[in-house]
Amino acid sequence: MQQTIEFTTKIVVPADKVLIDRTEYDQLMSERIAGRWWSMNEIKQRTGHDANWLKDNILLVPKFRKILDADNGGPVFYPGVSGRNYQFEPVGFSKFLQEWFPIIFKELKSK
Repeated sequence: MQQTIEFTTKIVVPADKVLIDRTEYDQLMSERIAGRWWSMNEIKQRTGHDANWLKDNILLVPKFRKILDADNGGPVFYPGVSGRNYQFEPVGFSKFLQEWFPIIFKELKSK
């Protein structure tokens, strides 16, 4: 004969913490970075890779540049004749990294 036991437990959330839904958290994070632009230094900190690695394995790889270049609707402004530096739109570039980073590393391992 199967038995069922019910119990109730209490979880105390510290006063300096807040519980929110994942969708609300994701929206808050997007709003936090929306309207800002990241520099190469911020991308280096977020990925843990130096500028040369980022250029060699992501930014200057033709198939990724097509996706990333702001001239094609992507989230990256590449240095141009105006002398500007790389600039990254955080929401779009974060989505790119989330989707493509595992693929990039898999390709690097197979080389």
